Amino acid sequence: MANIISGKIIGIGQTQTIQSSKGGNPLIKRELVLQALRFNPNDGTPELDEYNTPILEVRGQDNCNMLDKFRVGMCVKVAFALEGRKTTNKEKEGAVRFFNTARAYSIEEMQVSLPEQAQPAQTQEMSQPTQPAQGGASHPQHISEAAQQFGFPNDNQLPF
Repeated sequence: MANIISGKIIGIGQTQTIQSSKGGNPLIKRELVLQALRFNPNDGTPELDEYNTPILEVRGQDNCNMLDKFRVGMCVKVAFALEGRKTTNKEKEGAVRFFNTARAYSIEEMQVSLPEQAQPAQTQEMSQPTQPAQGGASHPQHISEAAQQFGFPNDNQLPF
C-alpha cells in the first residue's frame, strides 16, 4: 500500500548534488515542503493543517526536473516511500543514530477548492442534521468531491 499525502506546496528546494564518500555516483536530490491537508474532525471539511509541514525528498535528475512544473501555492497529492537507515559514529564511541526520509516518487496536481471561512449562514446550515442516504452517510457536496480526490471512492468509506 502506498503512502499518500495531500496538501499545498509551501516550499521547493534547489537541486543538490552530493558526492558519495565511497567514490560512487553522486546523489541528486531536491526537497518539497507541504502544508498537509486533513479533514476537520468536528465537521469533516477539508482544511490545511498549519502545524503539519512534512519535507519530502525527490531523487534523481529526471525527478528533480519534474518539480519545475510545480509552484508554491499549488495543491498536490504525493505518493511516497518512508525509508529509514542506521548509522554508527565511530568518532563518538560507536553512537548509533537513525534517520528517516520520506522519498516522493509520484506528484500530481489537484484541483481542490478549500472552503472560505464559514459565514454565519453556512455554519447554521452545517449544524443542521443531515438525513443519511440509503445505504450510507450523506455529506455536503464539497466533502464528497474532496473525498474522491483523496482516494475515497464514495461517502461510505469516510471515517466520519
